Amino acid sequence: MGSPYKLAVVTVRRSRGTVVQRVITRFKTEEHYNKFKKILSDYTNLEFHSVNIREASPPEGKGPKGTLWCPYCSEWRKFISDDGYSRCEICNISNQDFYTKNYNVKLGLMRKDD
Repeated sequence: MGSPYKLAVVTVRRSRGTVVQRVITRFKTEEHYNKFKKILSDYTNLEFHSVNIREASPPEGKGPKGTLWCPYCSEWRKFISDDGYSRCEICNISNQDFYTKNYNVKLGLMRKDD
């Protein structure tokens, strides 16, 4: 039986350019997400990022220097070192994830043994 959730959104709070708080919320419909975003964005300085929790997407071209392709955010992101791994600053996926590693090795951004 599949998950009833259609959309995952990461809400991020930054301080001096660094992500200091991250919350992943899953929504059954885009309408629920839009209501949530409207209420919070009126009163906070939060960022909202859609994340595909069901399937990884391949990159299109190369991104800015110092970034890796995040197949779940479907964007070029900074990966921050944490607990021995590098993780996407938004969705927190590791650089050791199969798709993250596969796409970035193919682009020459990572070595296979990283």
